[in-house]
Amino acid sequence: FILFFIIASALSYPMNIIAGALPKALERNGKISKNTSAIIFAVLDSAATFSGFCIVDCLMPSVSANALSLAVISVIFMLLEVKDIKNR
Repeated sequence: FILFFIIASALSYPMNIIAGALPKALERNGKISKNTSAIIFAVLDSAATFSGFCIVDCLMPSVSANALSLAVISVIFMLLEVKDIKNR
């Protein structure tokens, strides 16, 4: 179970970097507001984490999780990081 989260986090990390950089770049260039940046980050980060969890779930037959539980965990992880986006 712990190995599942470690591998999923490592796999989704590159996607999460892009999910954090894209809204930040758009905000700094004046294309979007700070609130829109936070919303885009929330959606992209949740999707990146969810996809990482789904890939690992498919590749690890010993661990099985349904899509709803993976989505909830992805949103929880995003909520832990969204505070950093609003404080920059």
